[in-house]
Amino acid sequence: MEKQAEITVEVIIDGFSRMEGAGVLVQQIPFHGTFTCKAGSGVILPGGVDTQVKKGDGPLELSARYILEGKTEDGEVFHIYVENNGSFLSPEDNKTRPTILTDYEPLKYLETAPLTGTVEPNGENGVLIRIINPEA
Repeated sequence: MEKQAEITVEVIIDGFSRMEGAGVLVQQIPFHGTFTCKAGSGVILPGGVDTQVKKGDGPLELSARYILEGKTEDGEVFHIYVENNGSFLSPEDNKTRPTILTDYEPLKYLETAPLTGTVEPNGENGVLIRIINPEA
């Protein structure tokens, strides 16, 4: 049985900046989007970016950083900072290691949980990120 995502983020890619040369590729991919979690739902605040680096035949290393702003059903505003890192040898290799910080007490357990993540295509200009607590 598949674990239910603690946080599901629907990312819409806004474009990218790219640098290539001497056996290295670097891309920065700004994005926006929406999310849902147990506490509520909301948006990715401006400034979210995924930085990807590939050196020679090595893996594609990525580090995405963004802040989510959401509201509970009661209208309380909360934030979740996400740093999501991964190392991919192939497109099928989609596992990441997310780290979370939050200002919302009911989600504080995610700051120390052993989180895993997945990234999968979602439409022409998007990806779907699922952050999962395998111990939940």
